[in-house]
Amino acid sequence: MDLLAAIFDNPLGSQLDTIPKVVEALLQMVAIVIIPVVIIFIIYAGFLFVSARGSEQQITKAKSVLTWSVIGAIFVLGAWAFATAIVSFFQTLT
Repeated sequence: MDLLAAIFDNPLGSQLDTIPKVVEALLQMVAIVIIPVVIIFIIYAGFLFVSARGSEQQITKAKSVLTWSVIGAIFVLGAWAFATAIVSFFQTLT
């Protein structure tokens, strides 16, 4: 095993040498991408509310966009919290 480690360098760098560190880095990258997307959809829902001008169909669409944006944000934050808990659990074992 040491021979393989000597031949092949870690393609992720020396800072990501364990699975928990890789999972944490992936979650940070996902959060960097998803949080702005959620913010954009919430702004879009606000624009739909303003431009609805009393149209029930447009208001329903705006509510739907807002609801699904919040559900998506909760899902991403929940996944991040779950993965962080798992990583910290495995770090206490070592």
